[in-house]
Amino acid sequence: MPLSDSLETTAHSQPGGARIRVMAPPELPRQLVADYLARCRERAQALRGAAERRDYTAVAVWGHRMKGTGCSYGFPDVSADGAAIEQAAKRQDAAELEAALARLAAYLEAVELVEP
Repeated sequence: MPLSDSLETTAHSQPGGARIRVMAPPELPRQLVADYLARCRERAQALRGAAERRDYTAVAVWGHRMKGTGCSYGFPDVSADGAAIEQAAKRQDAAELEAALARLAAYLEAVELVEP
């Protein structure tokens, strides 16, 4: 089963405030996935600070890393938002970067890891 099949839903389909329930991919230890999710939440806050400082290089690097790792841990929305963050930072498009960071923050706030 592909990792993305472990998702029950995605952030972009959720009405305001709804929780997004995700199960860890069966081939990964649940704690590893939980730790990854916690790191994403921390990184999202750091990304906002870097964007406010207009440190586009750091934002692009971390967006790229999120793009590359999200699907591996069962979070395709993290990968999609990471890609959008990376591209907006490379273009130094502050408005698009803010929108991508807001999407990522909303997803990370709504997502919860559940038991199988």
